[in-house]
Amino acid sequence: LISRLADPVLRTIIVPEFEKKSITAVDIVVAKVDEKDWCKRYIWQLLNSKPLADAGNSLATGSTRQRISRSNMSKITIPRPPLPEQRRIADILSTVDEQIQQTDEKIEKTKELKRGLMQDLLTKGIGHNDYEERYLGPRKLEIPRKWNKARLEEVSQIITRGKQPTYVEEGGVPVLNQSCIYWDGFHPEGLKRLDSGVADDWKDKYWVKEGDVLINSTGKGTLGRALEWTKESDTHALDSHITRVHPDESVLDPTYFRFYLESNHGQKM
Repeated sequence: LISRLADPVLRTIIVPEFEKKSITAVDIVVAKVDEKDWCKRYIWQLLNSKPLADAGNSLATGSTRQRISRSNMSKITIPRPPLPEQRRIADILSTVDEQIQQTDEKIEKTKELKRGLMQDLLTKGIGHNDYEERYLGPRKLEIPRKWNKARLEEVSQIITRGKQPTYVEEGGVPVLNQSCIYWDGFHPEGLKRLDSGVADDWKDKYWVKEGDVLINSTGKGTLGRALEWTKESDTHALDSHITRVHPDESVLDPTYFRFYLESNHGQKM
């Protein structure tokens, strides 16, 4: 089955056997492969490759939702190695796919282990035997009796939001936004640029400092993501969708705080 809809067009699957007859939507093309000349798995890998996706997208039309017509799809030229070579190519790529899947499964298991450790360490601590229930925000948790609790404003040197920037295409200074902040760290490819003349008038609180914890303040799917800024550079500005927290490191470790924000309790807060 081949998708006519972006993004991207030509997304393809090999249909497993169904017990009952099935139908497809209008934007799905049913392709029956002549297995005397073609290897289905080769066709599947080929149509899911970037060069074919680019070719399909270049022929897609539509203002609201891009799709490729059946006539344009039929014009796409694909390479045709001898059938034995097609099978070898498909075997190699299928082996790589299996290895990727196994790696993804290991990564997911490691993430599950991390989530479990975070839940235990961030609420139970290390080496404690005496616990009591306390409210942390709206939730009641059992935490070590020796632990204190505090409002974030009491253990931070600064809590502030960034500022709405005036963007430029080239030059300027780098501005962090939501697409820069992920749990696995800083993604510089998401940086935008702030007009240098405007940047000269920005207050010091809008510039990132080493030891800051940066939190996405808005956005579906991005709200609550955080990172600890460990770079010495203070030449990065913050847009208005990011909250900057600089913990008082004498009482709140920024790395601990960042992990707390990632925890189940931190996200529900």
